[in-house]
Amino acid sequence: MKQPLSQKIKNTFFGVIGMILLIENGANLLNTNALLTEEAKTYANMSAQITASKFETWLAEKRTLVDILAREMERKGIPDNNEIFKVGLMKYTDEDIENIGFVRETTNEYFDTIGTLLEDDYVVTQSSWYKEAVEADGQVVFGDPYFSPALNQMSVTTSRTIRDKNGELLGVLTCEIGLENVSQMLSTYSEDNGRYVFVVNEALQLLMHPDEQYNPTDEKVLDITNNEGDYTALATNELQTIHIVKTSAGDRAYGIQYPINETTWRIVSIQPTRHITYDILTQCIKAIILFIATILLIHILIKRVNNRYINPINDISMILENLKDGYLHTDEINVPIETKEIEILVHSVEAISNTLNIYIRDISYILDKFAKGDFTLNNEEDYDYIGDFKPIQDSMKNISISLSALIKTSAQSTQEVNHGSIQLVKAAENLAQYTTDQIVLLDDFKLTTKEITNNISENIDAISKASETITEMTKKTVTGKEFMQGMIVSMNSISETTKNIAEVIMVIDELAQQTNILALNAAIESARAGEAGKGFGVVASEVRQLAMKTGETVKLIDDILLENLNTVREGEKMVELTSMTFDEIVASIEKTASVSEIIAQNSSMQKSFIQKLLDGTEVLGARVEESSAISQENVAISQELASEAENLKCQLNNFKI
Repeated sequence: MKQPLSQKIKNTFFGVIGMILLIENGANLLNTNALLTEEAKTYANMSAQITASKFETWLAEKRTLVDILAREMERKGIPDNNEIFKVGLMKYTDEDIENIGFVRETTNEYFDTIGTLLEDDYVVTQSSWYKEAVEADGQVVFGDPYFSPALNQMSVTTSRTIRDKNGELLGVLTCEIGLENVSQMLSTYSEDNGRYVFVVNEALQLLMHPDEQYNPTDEKVLDITNNEGDYTALATNELQTIHIVKTSAGDRAYGIQYPINETTWRIVSIQPTRHITYDILTQCIKAIILFIATILLIHILIKRVNNRYINPINDISMILENLKDGYLHTDEINVPIETKEIEILVHSVEAISNTLNIYIRDISYILDKFAKGDFTLNNEEDYDYIGDFKPIQDSMKNISISLSALIKTSAQSTQEVNHGSIQLVKAAENLAQYTTDQIVLLDDFKLTTKEITNNISENIDAISKASETITEMTKKTVTGKEFMQGMIVSMNSISETTKNIAEVIMVIDELAQQTNILALNAAIESARAGEAGKGFGVVASEVRQLAMKTGETVKLIDDILLENLNTVREGEKMVELTSMTFDEIVASIEKTASVSEIIAQNSSMQKSFIQKLLDGTEVLGARVEESSAISQENVAISQELASEAENLKCQLNNFKI
């Protein structure tokens, strides 16, 4: 649903002013945030620089003091008596240098002004301050701050070598300087709002801190990377650059490391960002208050403008809405006229309402005449419509002329329809008779088709049985062929065996011939022997006769085997011819089976086609029956149409044209 004009103006003004205020306040907040951030970074950097400068000044003072003391000792010399030397050293102690000690090079003996007692296993020459002084030879060096139990405060050791006029090392002078006063420099830049500075060494161990709990003791030295806060950015980045850290209190802050010259110390300055957040929130609250006040002021102004100039337009729009809904009778329009445009709108709405009432009454009168069948217009009662309403008047005249012509034409058409309906009734009756004749012919055709289908089914069954018989004959023929192959193998075996027997007979024949020769030789030898060999001669004669009979028998057997072998060969030829005949029979049976299968398939296809033809015939019969029913309906409809045409003719006679 669309919003009213007054609401749109209100929303538009609110949106534009709100957007302008948001952009302006957003830009101010971003600028303020940038300025406060830069101020915080500058403060952290400046506090680190100033504190480092003060530390360097303080260290320079102490370095100068220790150097002057050392030079005076080199000039005057070192007393051999430790007590006298200790009394002389006590003159140089003050509120800062609270303890002065010395290590003799010749004896490695240590003594100081407060009488510190060293542990038995403590080797003073191995201490860091002693080694650093020897390495710096003639230069004053500072060690890292530590908690001194003897002084009961944070202290720092400074040391320097002492040499005689010949350059021989006499010992190392050490001064223990209390840091209570110098710690006040850290407190100067440590405030309750979270700003503070502290001192670390290169290993990021805390040396001095405004909070006593973080200062070194004789038991522990804290590392800021292992502290409760997160100072990783300081540990992993370059010196003198601003980084975001997290303090031990959990605050987000800007941090910077600033080195102290000629030492391994570093000043760390911490500037929390919470005061930036507080200032930003303050600015946000101010901006919100300004935004709300501006919106309220705009709301009041827009309301006054709407009541004076926009609400009359809304009242006119409601009147136009009623006109749109068909309520043309409007009472006197009570709208305050403040501008020329509103006056024009009021008069125009009144004129539109009056004109529409006149036109609607005229149109209603003409349409009422049309409803009563009177399509004639009285030209004397007409008056011209104005503007875009003129086509409506012309259209009503055209409707009257068109309907009059239409009714005349309809009357003529009705007569023609009446005549045509009579002709249609006759044609429908003839069509119904033709359809009935077609149904009779289709019934005869369907019966004939069913008989053909039954005959083809019987043929298919007979062909199927013949195919099964042929298949069985094929199997038996194949079996007979296999037996014939076995017979051929057996005949070949018999032929081979007969050949082997013939070879054996030949061997026996050769033995008989040799026996005959031996018997002949034996007879000759027995004849030579005379009476003594007579008996041997008889035996030889018998043996010879036996060998001759054996030869005759072998020859007879050989003849029989030869005849048998020829008979076997003839049998083999007959078996081969029989096998070939079986092959031809199998091939013929297979062809017959294939032809029978094709005939069966064709018969099945013919049966399927005839079945489809039969189904089509039944469908055609159903359609013809439906056509017959439709023809009967056409006859009834044609008769009814003729009756309706007559009624229409009577009704058209009632119109006045």
